[in-house]
Amino acid sequence: MPADSAKAQRRVEHTTIYDYAGLADNTYHIASLQPRNLPGDLGLWVNTQQVLQYQLQIEPVPSHQRNRQDCFGNVLTEFEIRSPHRQLHITAVSELSILSAAPADPLLLAASEQWEQVAQSVSYQKDRPYRPESEFTFPSARIPKLEALHSLALLEFWPHRPVAQAAYALMQRIHRDFKYQSGSTGVDTPVEEVLRTRTGVCQDFAHILIGALRGIGLPARYVSGYMLTTPPPGKPKLIGADASHAWASVWVGEQGWMDLDPTNNKIPDERYVTVAIGRDYEDVPPLKGVLHGHGGHELSVAVTVD
Repeated sequence: MPADSAKAQRRVEHTTIYDYAGLADNTYHIASLQPRNLPGDLGLWVNTQQVLQYQLQIEPVPSHQRNRQDCFGNVLTEFEIRSPHRQLHITAVSELSILSAAPADPLLLAASEQWEQVAQSVSYQKDRPYRPESEFTFPSARIPKLEALHSLALLEFWPHRPVAQAAYALMQRIHRDFKYQSGSTGVDTPVEEVLRTRTGVCQDFAHILIGALRGIGLPARYVSGYMLTTPPPGKPKLIGADASHAWASVWVGEQGWMDLDPTNNKIPDERYVTVAIGRDYEDVPPLKGVLHGHGGHELSVAVTVD
């Protein structure tokens, strides 16, 4: 067990309600709401997580429902409702055991490999064995290759700097230089706009950090989940509590993956619940689907983390 690590039991209830303006004749959805099991060998700075129980309640009862695993190892639930309905009610309840990752010990951060060596180890070379981490080095749907992201990374990734130390410093820089403002962006807001306004939400800051890391050849992935905060008396509650949350994870070589939350300027601990991993938000939205019917809809989401 890493020094200063902590263990906790968590319960998450995530409720989504669609209220339709007219009758929905047929709806098809894919839900990414089931948390992942995370073994203890993913990296020094990744939580160990065990799902003790998971239930997904859907009303009306689907005419078709099945689980499948995507290419990133996330559990997805596909379901279809063929009877006319005016409301769709989805509740996911999860119970988990979580052991926190190692803290940001300066000696541990400095003991990581030089970042150039890590980037070189996952770059393509003829006859070199395939490294699965390399698939997270490329641009993705919501994280394009941008010179501004490359330049941002180089502010902390100077020559021969230890990769974990530099990645942690880059997270701190993004937290310092960008402003969190709820509602300032939407799921379709491009990274370029967030770079211009220096304002966004957790999803945006995760995308910025991932894009900067990929810009210098390091594997970086998007992590969706939840975060519980219990602030001490007189202290503000951390951003992201009792809501869906997002952070980033970077490959640091021999020490494995390193989770980083630029929104809250910390390595995720036992207060975090990991649901899904992908290249960016496009891979892991909590719900997506198709509606056949009349009129629009109103969406309400409520998350409780204990």
